[in-house]
Amino acid sequence: MIKKLFIALALLLGGVKGCSVYIDSRVTSHELADRRMVETDVGYELSFLELAAESERPVILIHGSPGGAGNWSSFLSRYANRFHWISVDRPGFGGTRPKQAETSLKIQAEAIAAVLERDWDQKPIIVGYSLGGPVAAHLAVHHGDEIAAVVFAAASMDPGLEDIWAIQKIGRTAHWFLPKGLRNANVELMALGKELELLRPDLAGINIPVAVLHGEKDENVPLENVSYLEGRLNAKPVLKHILPDLDHGIPWDGQDALFNLLEELDSLLGR
Repeated sequence: MIKKLFIALALLLGGVKGCSVYIDSRVTSHELADRRMVETDVGYELSFLELAAESERPVILIHGSPGGAGNWSSFLSRYANRFHWISVDRPGFGGTRPKQAETSLKIQAEAIAAVLERDWDQKPIIVGYSLGGPVAAHLAVHHGDEIAAVVFAAASMDPGLEDIWAIQKIGRTAHWFLPKGLRNANVELMALGKELELLRPDLAGINIPVAVLHGEKDENVPLENVSYLEGRLNAKPVLKHILPDLDHGIPWDGQDALFNLLEELDSLLGR
C-alpha cells in the first residue's frame, strides 16, 4: 500500500504515473518467469508469474495496493533459484480478470487459493505485503492445512489505523479519469478498515507458523500494526525482524531482509 498522500495527489492530478509502485504493477512479463492463468471458484481468472526451481519450497507473493505481480520482478531475478516463486495479481490488478475492484479480502484470498491446488513436494510459504497481509491472513485461517507458514511483511492489520480522506471520496465519485489500477486501489483502501474489523476475530484461528518483517521507519503502515497482530495471535511469531533503517518498500529496499527471513523460516520448517 502506498501513502495516502500519494493517493490524494494522484486523485487530484488524474493518476500521474510517477510512483514506482504503480509503474511496477504494470509489468506483464518477466525474463525468467512464466505468465500463467488459473480459474478460481469465486469468479476470477487469476494471473500470476511463476519462476520454478525444482525440488524447492514454493513461496507465494501477494502484493500491496496498488500493485501487481511485477512488483516482485527484481526480487525474483535476484533470488531466482532458491525457491519456487509464484507472484500473483490480486483481483482488480494486473492480468487477473475481471478487472473490477474487489473489496472483500476473503474473496481475494479464495481467488489466490486456486494456486494451492497443486501436488507440491512441500507446502508453500505465503508472503503478504502491505494490503496483501490481511489477504494472506485469510488464507492462513481458511487454508492452513495447505500452507506451511505465513509471513506478514509490512502488513496492514489494525483497523484503528485506517482512515478515509475526503479526496478519496471525490476520487471514487469522479473515477472516470483515473487509471484502473489506481481506481481499484482507492476503492479497496476505502473499504479496508471495515474489512480488517471483520478479520479481527479470525486472527486467533491462525494455527500455522507466523513470521513478521517490518520497517521501523514505515510511515505508510506504522509499526503499531505488528503489536496489533501479535495481540490477537494465539502464539508468538516464530520469527520477528524489525529493521531500524527500513521504510515501507520491502519488495525493493528490503529484498535481502525478506530473503534471509524466508531462508531462516524454511530451515525451521524442515522438509
